[in-house]
Amino acid sequence: MRAAHAAEARAAEVASFHVGASWLGIRSSRVVQAIDALGITAVPGAARHLVGYAMFRGAPIPVVDVAELLRERRSLSGTSRQIVVVEAEGRLFGLLIDELGEIPEIADDAIERLALMGGAEDSSIAEGIATLTDSEGATRMLIVLDPDLIVQRLRVPAQNPDSRTSSA
Repeated sequence: MRAAHAAEARAAEVASFHVGASWLGIRSSRVVQAIDALGITAVPGAARHLVGYAMFRGAPIPVVDVAELLRERRSLSGTSRQIVVVEAEGRLFGLLIDELGEIPEIADDAIERLALMGGAEDSSIAEGIATLTDSEGATRMLIVLDPDLIVQRLRVPAQNPDSRTSSA
């Protein structure tokens, strides 16, 4: 009966990446593109997690340092870093990562929701955790991030400069 249920379960591709020793991912449907981490312009006085802005399709987008959010030490030099451009709440923003990973297909019910595990789910940027077995039989845990939670927690600035409010 469980096998029949598993066959009916919905699955999603998860674009994975590495930041330091952490293996993270975002549902591929939310990823727009991965680009080289070149030409990031820092913003004086910005929060530590905001690396700066990068140009994407002719417009500046904010770039968030995932290592800073995770308090993770980077494992690679800055020359190989990439930006994963994601969409959340009608906005585009980038995540600075160390290295791209594979794109596993994961059943929705295989992603254990953090709210079910307890803890600080109201400050987490993760949708959940998936336990995967690689081709060599090793088990690894993939943290699946939720772009909407990242925007909510960090209040990522809007991509569109016309969204500024004015006071009368």
